[in-house]
Amino acid sequence: MKKLPYPPFSFEDAYQASLDNVGVGTDLYTRLLFEKQLILDNEDKYKQKAESLCLHTFQCARHGHSEDKIVGDVTKDDLKILYETYFLKESTAARDIYEAIKASTGGVCPICGFGSVHTLDHYLPKSRYHLFSVLPINLVPACRDCNTGKGSSVISQPEMLSIHPYFDDSMFFDERWIRGTVRHDTIPIVTYSVYPPATWSALSKERVETHFVAFGLGDAFSVQATTEMTTAIETVRGLLPIMEEGGVSGHFHRISQCHQPNSWRSIFYITLAEDDWFCRGGFLD
Repeated sequence: MKKLPYPPFSFEDAYQASLDNVGVGTDLYTRLLFEKQLILDNEDKYKQKAESLCLHTFQCARHGHSEDKIVGDVTKDDLKILYETYFLKESTAARDIYEAIKASTGGVCPICGFGSVHTLDHYLPKSRYHLFSVLPINLVPACRDCNTGKGSSVISQPEMLSIHPYFDDSMFFDERWIRGTVRHDTIPIVTYSVYPPATWSALSKERVETHFVAFGLGDAFSVQATTEMTTAIETVRGLLPIMEEGGVSGHFHRISQCHQPNSWRSIFYITLAEDDWFCRGGFLD
């Protein structure tokens, strides 16, 4: 996981750029223009709620019913079209904003830490919170798996809020809250689970559990770890004959420290480093 700076675009930047792609004089353009300020006023409300862990208090739209009105005469379908047709329109200023937010992480998904950014994930799902479909601070660069895996559930309680890369406290990114466990076998396997610091609040602990489950990080990390295990095993085979006792563990600790605390690789190597059975080559017996 990686904390991100706010995108350098306002709600008005993205909304107006999208609106510019709608035909002037059309019914859609007229409705979106007439309600523009009321819609844009929600940017500050979003920031305030995000900073106070109250995003769950925004009213969500009911499932289906595309004709339901969100602001004035602007409907769910209007805002869906604004995003899917006009914000994403190729070779336009709106699409430039979309691509700039996508590129802000250097191509690596900030949620799982290894997938390639493919799209923008709506922190508050656009299928239920249409009002924020083109709000930049609601758009998070993501790989395909993280974007599709989260789903579009209604967020009704604060513990249901996953970790927000733009707004959440640095402790979620700098402190380790995922741990690994080595299965002792001929071919060792590392599994992942949530294990937040004891000093954290109950809400913070619940939220990282929500995040871990919502994005399927346990399975995703285990897949990466299975691939890396061959390298780790060969490292032990090579180092055991030439290093003093504890040397293998120290080597793995150093690798762990080179990566984000809650990345699959950092957890993988610190888990191996702290497992005496693995570091002494127990799988070779």
